[in-house]
Amino acid sequence: MNTIANVPSLFEDSSFDHTDYNDPHTFDGQVDVRPPQPDSGTIFGVLALFALRFPFSVPSKNDAVIGINYKTVYDDPRGALIKILFYTNRTPEDVITIWFTGIDAVHTIEVPKDINDDDDVETYIPAIYFKQAAQFSSDGNIEIWYFVKRKSDNTSEKSTVLTARIKVDLPGGKDPDPDTPHHQALLAPKLPEQLEKEGAVTESWIKAGVTVSVPHYLFMTLGDVIQILWGTATVSYTVRALIQPGEFIEILIPGEKILESGETYLAKIRYWITDELQNDSSDFSEFKEFPVRAGETRLRAPLVKGVDSQDRLFLDKIAPNPGIIQVLALDSPFIPGDAVIVTLSVSTQDGDRVLFVKEQIISGPSIMEFEVPYETLREIPPGPVKVRYDLKKPDQTLIPSNHYLFILVAKAILLTKPLVIEAKRGYVSHLLPRAIVEVAPYLDMRVNQKITIYWFVTRFNGQTHLYETYRPVTKGLVNRPVPFNISGPEHINRFNTSKLEVWFKVTEPDGMTERHSYRERLYIGDVQPYYPPPSFHPSYGPVLEDGILLIEKISVFIDAFIEALKDLKLRETLFFRWENENGEPIFEEVLEIVPANINHDFLFLLEEQLFKEQLDRYAHIFYWIEDPDGWPRASQALVFRIGEIIPKIESLKDSKGEILEGTFDNRVDLKGSARPNRSVNVYDRGVLKAPITADGDGICTYVMENLSAGLHSIVLEGDYGNNPRSDARDFNVLVAQMPQITSIKTPQGNAVPHNQSTIARTLTLSGSANANQQVEVWQGNVSKGPVPVDASENWGLVVSNLTYALHHFTAKALYGTGLTSPTRTVRVVEALTPVITSIVDIRDRPIGRGTGTYSRTVKMTGTATANQQVHILLNSVVKQTIAVGANGIWSTSLPGLTVGTYSIVVRPVYGGQDSASWGFSVLQWLTDDVTTFDHWNGWVAGPAAARGDLTLRYEQGNWRLNNYTYSQNSAGVVMQKTFHNLEVNGLYRFYVALVRYDGRYAYPILSLMVDGVAITSPIHITSKTWTTLWGDFHARASQMTLQIYSHLSTGNGNDWEGDNFRLVHL
Repeated sequence: MNTIANVPSLFEDSSFDHTDYNDPHTFDGQVDVRPPQPDSGTIFGVLALFALRFPFSVPSKNDAVIGINYKTVYDDPRGALIKILFYTNRTPEDVITIWFTGIDAVHTIEVPKDINDDDDVETYIPAIYFKQAAQFSSDGNIEIWYFVKRKSDNTSEKSTVLTARIKVDLPGGKDPDPDTPHHQALLAPKLPEQLEKEGAVTESWIKAGVTVSVPHYLFMTLGDVIQILWGTATVSYTVRALIQPGEFIEILIPGEKILESGETYLAKIRYWITDELQNDSSDFSEFKEFPVRAGETRLRAPLVKGVDSQDRLFLDKIAPNPGIIQVLALDSPFIPGDAVIVTLSVSTQDGDRVLFVKEQIISGPSIMEFEVPYETLREIPPGPVKVRYDLKKPDQTLIPSNHYLFILVAKAILLTKPLVIEAKRGYVSHLLPRAIVEVAPYLDMRVNQKITIYWFVTRFNGQTHLYETYRPVTKGLVNRPVPFNISGPEHINRFNTSKLEVWFKVTEPDGMTERHSYRERLYIGDVQPYYPPPSFHPSYGPVLEDGILLIEKISVFIDAFIEALKDLKLRETLFFRWENENGEPIFEEVLEIVPANINHDFLFLLEEQLFKEQLDRYAHIFYWIEDPDGWPRASQALVFRIGEIIPKIESLKDSKGEILEGTFDNRVDLKGSARPNRSVNVYDRGVLKAPITADGDGICTYVMENLSAGLHSIVLEGDYGNNPRSDARDFNVLVAQMPQITSIKTPQGNAVPHNQSTIARTLTLSGSANANQQVEVWQGNVSKGPVPVDASENWGLVVSNLTYALHHFTAKALYGTGLTSPTRTVRVVEALTPVITSIVDIRDRPIGRGTGTYSRTVKMTGTATANQQVHILLNSVVKQTIAVGANGIWSTSLPGLTVGTYSIVVRPVYGGQDSASWGFSVLQWLTDDVTTFDHWNGWVAGPAAARGDLTLRYEQGNWRLNNYTYSQNSAGVVMQKTFHNLEVNGLYRFYVALVRYDGRYAYPILSLMVDGVAITSPIHITSKTWTTLWGDFHARASQMTLQIYSHLSTGNGNDWEGDNFRLVHL
């Protein structure tokens, strides 16, 4: 920005929009304010550029001078907004061409057809043109103009030239793109020549004070405040007069300020600028270190973990974790038992204000860490913070340290650089078919932000190529890496030997607020090594062995070492980087080459913790020097593995492949890894089997043969270092079992025996085999596929859609020698409807449908599907489940029936239709029959009774049967009665009352019979007193005849009377 001396105020254009600000002179990083020109009157020019939302305009006559800052150019992805004011006789479709210094025409537009006379023509100029134009400028100024080719007469007119001063950022730069030379890095201050010759600040200098000279910097403005930092002391100076390039502002540092940091120490001298127009502060300048020797030497200053190369600590990068202050308590005068007291303070008008104090006891040589709570840091105002410590001895003596000064920043201005996944050692191959750029999760990542990636290529001839693309942050991307694909043919392959810069910006949902990341600087194409690789400082002794860095050889930290490079030049940059094998950066440091670096070695402190975090990984440590034009001279890489290579069993394979838990082979191939070209011992269950040697890639192999059945435990032991041992790898050599098919079941769970039939067309096969193996089930010659065997040695398989046929199943072991199980055969048959073919009583007499029976047991026979089951339903209730024979016939009996009506149905268990019902009745049998002969009650004369022999006689109020024998043929059945309703197999008692009648001649001899079978012995009826004759019998049928049998034929005598004939069911 041009600043004119002796001008008390700045000109405000009438169209300047400052509705958001009380002070229109404030330069807020988004809008520039123009200084008035001495001889311009009120007319300044024809062209104006606008920062987003804050346009200003300039009339179109004379030359104008304006300032263009970084945000004006870069905030809008379309570029900077340019407004062309109305000009006389403007006609729609006039052609306007915009020109820049050194690159001629950059943009052409037509005046819109629908434009009003009160409207200006607006367009956007991409930011790249400003950068290119600045390369052709020696003073940071570029000239911008345009030509109007009128539609009316095809004439061309040139506008007044606008001179624009490119102001990329604040002095010292918060610009994520530290352009060279347009990034305004502040140069280191100078000390008096005589002091430089003497080599140290002594007491005489302290008495007089030391003059520090600050060189001219770009955009120096009256009112700028230069803050000199001498150690931790601050001296402020306000710019009252402007100086020219090559001149210096001299600022006196009083002696008491010099002594604030101690009497003997190495002072770091630097400064920063508070910009009057921008109301903001720059970063630190480059620093100069110079010794102060005026008294007692203090302890070295503490360190603040996490500060960047500018000694800045960004609070939002550590939140919510505490800050870490480190004290190197490694050697004398630090003694175990002493205490270290750390203090944080800030400078005020009344002196230092202490913000934090913490004391810890020294337990031994170490890097002591003091945690400063995040809440404490958050309460500290942003700006310089002093940190120091005192070593407290047992006698309470305090030994002070030097101070350390760091800048506390409340919120990081920039985002970390993106990661180009394919980048290795500072470059990407120009042969890549594509590249992936990954944006790591950042602190306030949230939905609806927009991430824009910029891929900027600069060729050796100065030509550039910019590719940009964006992705919105969705819910699924929050706190996750966000990848972007970069096409090789479009953006990589045609740019061999080119510089590459990759960065991104985050746009908030309001579409206005943006943050830019740091830039990743790489190269496209092979970068040939120019320098030797870095190493570790010789004072640490040999720390690498066979390309391995042993952690135990590092105590707290180690210095990476670059020996003095003879061809270094001022203003070059050294990039030191440690990447892992995947190209991910682990440690990086960037140094600007200043006079103090020339012909000096470089040391980079690498903490032990970094190595521990990368244990068992490979490190690639390298560096490159970048000249002011951005072209590199790269070193070879120092490549090593971190940590001892512990032998590892990479694989154990049998004939089937990798062994998981067991094998059936007695030969196993072992593959392992160990230190390259070193011997390794193979142990099995603690017994040395053989020594083997790892090849140059660290791979070793061994064939284990004739292994016995049982457990084996393999270990590799390295014959190097401390004889590291691998983890044991256990496996079993198994004995193969023959698979078995143990059961075949229907879906209802019914087992189907071998060689039996089933109507089920889906069957579940179960079996046994070696645990955790597989069997192959075959149905005839058709494989049903491999089936896993569980840990309990069981397997199962469901086979479906079986045809009505004979099926043969086997199970073949997919392990060992492939043993096959015995065959299991099952016939699948069609389901038949059951049929009741007959029902008979207990004596096999048929019971027809709808008839009755006195039998309490019925027997049934029928047909159904062979080898299945049927239910027997009696009056709709299942009474029995019976098996159908292989011939398809079933039979059963139903005992215990009672009097009533019954319906029998047969239902197939295997599904389908019920049989037709069969109905019958069970009748009531005789239980008690009594004949008192008041009538015959069914008794009739038998064959041996002559007509007239049998009569009924009434005597003394009682009827009785009278047998007065006349016939001489009376031997035989003389009386009988047939019963039809006896219980088959039921027990009955038949008894009669007899008495002799008349008493003359022969006396009767009688017995009782049933169906001609005697149930009593003959009895002589000799008395005229009533005698009871009885006998028991089992009814062989429901119909039987009871008989009275006479054993005498004579008709002389043989007379008797009977009464109370009775048949009783017992």
